[in-house]
Amino acid sequence: MADHRKTWGREARKALLGWTSWVVGCFLAMLASDLISEGPERITTAYLIARPVVFGAGWFGGVLVIRWWARRATDDPDGADDGGS
Repeated sequence: MADHRKTWGREARKALLGWTSWVVGCFLAMLASDLISEGPERITTAYLIARPVVFGAGWFGGVLVIRWWARRATDDPDGADDGGS
C-alpha cells in the first residue's frame, strides 16, 4: 500500500507554483530596479552569485514550509492510529 502523505497534493503543488513564481518575480524585479537605478556597473559577478544563492535559500525554506503544511493537512484529524482499540 502506498503512503499518500509523501505525494504532493493539488493544493501543495499550487502553493509551490505560487511561491516559486513570487520568488522569481521578486528576483527579476530587484535585478531590473538595480539596472535602472544604478546602471549595469552595479551588476557584478559577486552580485550574480550572491543574489541567486540567497533567493534560492529562501525558496528552499518556503518549500520546506509548504511540505510541512501539506503533510499536516493530510494527517489523521483523530490522531495516531491506536490499533483499533
